[in-house]
Amino acid sequence: PISRFLGEPDGLNTVDSTYVSSVLEHRFNDHWALRQTTGYTWTDGDYNLRSVWGLSADKQTGNRVAYDTWEKSHTFVAQNELVGEFGQGGLDHQLVMGLEYYDVEQSYEFIFQSLDPIDLFNPVYGAQPGDGFPLFADEVTSQAYGLYVQDLVSIGDKIKLLFGGRYDSVDSRSFDLLGGALTRES
Repeated sequence: PISRFLGEPDGLNTVDSTYVSSVLEHRFNDHWALRQTTGYTWTDGDYNLRSVWGLSADKQTGNRVAYDTWEKSHTFVAQNELVGEFGQGGLDHQLVMGLEYYDVEQSYEFIFQSLDPIDLFNPVYGAQPGDGFPLFADEVTSQAYGLYVQDLVSIGDKIKLLFGGRYDSVDSRSFDLLGGALTRES
């Protein structure tokens, strides 16, 4: 049946996550405003996955594996925008110019473990994962900023033209905790 559980009761995932954000806006006048949004996320996860990955020759026994994984991440995002609404030469403009920045740090480890098979039609629970080995473990950092401008031009009530452009710069680094290799991309 579809309700059949083929994992293990101890295969629990524990994740703690916190998100804090702010939005500030200052209006200079009826046409111009400065807006800032920021956000910070912190996540710490411990995942204990138990799953079937194939069938034995008897078509009744599920071969299983266990994966234990931990992950930590921190993310900071900030966006500053100058927003203007004005008319000029018979055209109405909604102009947005902005700067965006983010900084991400993430680390994780993925450990593969053996786990006893399970009878698909008469499951017996309680198998414990065997000795494992790490499949991969990394520390990843990324910083980026973007500059952008966008202008929504209205010609009367029926015609709208959107113009815009954006420039992004990204710097990412990944450090393989198992092999000691550093990879950098910009």
